[in-house]
Amino acid sequence: MKGNRLEKATKSAILVMVLTSLSKIMGFLREMLIGFRFGLGGDTDAFFMAMTINGVLITIIALALRQSMIPIFTDIRGKQGEYEENRYLSRFSLLIFLGSLVSIGVFYVAAPLLVSLFAIGFEGEIFDFTVRLVRIGLPSMVAVVLTDVFNAYIHSKENFGIPALMGIPFNIPFFIFLIFMGEQYGLSGLMITAVAANFLQWLLTMGFSRKIGWRYNPKTTIGDALQDKNVKRTFMFVGPVILGTMVSKFNVIVDRALASGLVAGSVSALSYAEKVKALVYGVFILTLVTIIYPILAKEGDEKNPANFNRMLLKGINVMLLMTIPVAVGTILLAEPMIRVLFQRGAFDVWSTNMTAFALSFYAVGFVGIGVREMLIRGFYSLKDTKTPMENGIYVVSLNVALNLLFVRFFDHGGLALGTSVASILGAYLLLKELRKKIDIGGGRQMLLCAAKSAVASLAMAGVIFFGAGYFRTGWFVRAAAYQGPVPELFMLLLAITLGAGVYFSVLYFFKIEEVEMLKGLLLDKISQKNKEDSGTKEDSGTE
Repeated sequence: MKGNRLEKATKSAILVMVLTSLSKIMGFLREMLIGFRFGLGGDTDAFFMAMTINGVLITIIALALRQSMIPIFTDIRGKQGEYEENRYLSRFSLLIFLGSLVSIGVFYVAAPLLVSLFAIGFEGEIFDFTVRLVRIGLPSMVAVVLTDVFNAYIHSKENFGIPALMGIPFNIPFFIFLIFMGEQYGLSGLMITAVAANFLQWLLTMGFSRKIGWRYNPKTTIGDALQDKNVKRTFMFVGPVILGTMVSKFNVIVDRALASGLVAGSVSALSYAEKVKALVYGVFILTLVTIIYPILAKEGDEKNPANFNRMLLKGINVMLLMTIPVAVGTILLAEPMIRVLFQRGAFDVWSTNMTAFALSFYAVGFVGIGVREMLIRGFYSLKDTKTPMENGIYVVSLNVALNLLFVRFFDHGGLALGTSVASILGAYLLLKELRKKIDIGGGRQMLLCAAKSAVASLAMAGVIFFGAGYFRTGWFVRAAAYQGPVPELFMLLLAITLGAGVYFSVLYFFKIEEVEMLKGLLLDKISQKNKEDSGTKEDSGTE
């Protein structure tokens, strides 16, 4: 039974990773168009700062709600049935909708104060433009928060494909605007487009929730919602999660505030580097924790420590196997990656160098971010939200101190480095706290897994460095029939493909259990598919 659950989780992870990759590719095309149209500068700094302010305000609530609601949904479904689950979702979404409307009004009035706090270096026209963009983007709060509420419902049923695909329709309004209207309506129009895209995503997510069983209760009232015991449980649970999420987002506030006082374009460079960081987070880190979290929540609710520990340990080991090589590869290939992805139009060579410099420092923290996210889900599954919150406070305090130190030596790159080092130390301390709470064991196994991954990554680095050497000298570009992004993209993909091949070959040689398990599942799936095809042919012959 538990083996089937793990097998299902692994297959789901592969599917979600593919779907998320498609969504992230479209997101990257969107950012490439933004870079092509607007480049780096004061106005783009204002736009990305406004996106950061709205993003921090909105995602603090949205992410906290999703993480808090999944265990509640699991508990209600197991003990009270689908009717109570639907009633809970209807009541809770009503309160969240009304609360979002009130919050929009408050933040609209407070927009100048928010910009002053976030962007301490902005003055004059850039300050006023940032305030305007913040106010334009605030209606997204309703759509984003409710999207995450319904995503919690979908994820609690261990359905991950549709939410992973939502990035595709989300990006369509951006493409239409940037291609046909971007030059005419500028960055203000781009912010309006972001609001429209968020509402489209909410409507699609709500429609899919109806397809898998949710029905809105028309008799839902505010009074009933406030008296609902499950709603009260959620708010009790969500408080520490919001504080913990708020603490983690404070890192972004500090980064942007300090960057706003540096050379113009620093905020934009950090933002574009974070787009690549977000790709790694979304495809590798978020995919894995999204799949594992509902399973951990079930195991924690069933009070089965052996299975819980085993699943959490597997999740951490797989996270190490994924993030270590990605970090090494990103550090080595930061400059060609940014050049291929963004350098065109208004995004020039200087923009590439600024962005790649920040990306290299962000990559240092990929492992810490991934392991810490997995550990946080472990604590939430055990109904412990206090420990991650306290850890988050420590990480933010450390991040602020490191930012103030490193920015003096590495400018905007120092802000990325401070965030990375703080994430690594935060993951280490959170693991120590978890080992005090439960006997997770497997410490030697984790270290051995990390060591083998590091050795394989070094072998991979040799191949990538060789390929990057040709890339930097322009050998292939000069040999090609013309100068352009196609030869560069080919060389980049070649270096990545060869590096990945070496990495997984070394892992296979080491006979790491997680790799063997994944190989077995894939071979079984191929074998099963061949049998099905064979059976279909035999049936066709008899007819």
